[in-house]
Amino acid sequence: MTYNVVSKYNEQMRMRSQTELSFLRLIKQLVIFPTSKRWFFMRNQFYLLIILILFFVGCQQQVNEESPVNIPTTKDKVYSESWNGEPVIVKGQTDDGNYTNINEINDVKDIETIIELLKNAEWEENVQVDIRPPDYRFSWNRYIHGVWDNKEYNRLEVIIEGHSSYGTLSISSSEVLYEILTGTSYESD
Repeated sequence: MTYNVVSKYNEQMRMRSQTELSFLRLIKQLVIFPTSKRWFFMRNQFYLLIILILFFVGCQQQVNEESPVNIPTTKDKVYSESWNGEPVIVKGQTDDGNYTNINEINDVKDIETIIELLKNAEWEENVQVDIRPPDYRFSWNRYIHGVWDNKEYNRLEVIIEGHSSYGTLSISSSEVLYEILTGTSYESD
C-alpha cells in the first residue's frame, strides 16, 4: 500500500516536471531563441499582445455613476470640528497696518453663533483673494480667518487663511457677526 502512494507521487512529480519543462521550452523558443521566421512572427505577436493588454488595463477607468465622489469642502472640514475651548481673539487693523487685540470671546453661545453664521455663509472654493489686508482677523481652532467690512453692500466677507475659500455673509448675518467680533453695533452707510 505504501508502494502505491509513493509511486503515484513519483509519477505526479515526473508529469509536473515534464509540463514545466515543456512550458519553459516554449517560452525559450518564443522569446529568446527564435529558430525560424514563423517563431519570429509569433514572438512579435506575443509582444504586441502583451503591450495591448497592458494598454487596455492601464486605460480602463472604473467610474460608478450611481455614487459620485463626495469631496469635502473646506467649509465642511473647518466647521464640522467642535470648539477646542481656546478663546477667540479678534484683532483689528490699525491705521499703520498692524493688528491689535480688540475683543476676546469666551462665551460658548457666541462662539457657536459665529460658527453657525460662518457655516451658513455663501462659500466659494478655489478662489484667490487679492485685495487689501483684512479689516479684522480672528483664530478659531487653528484656522485664521480674515474679515473685510464691505460697506458698499453692507456685508462681511471672510476668508480662511491658507485655504482657497472665500465667503460672503448675508446682511443680517453680517450685523450679528460684526457685533460679536467687535463688541459694537454694525454701522451701515
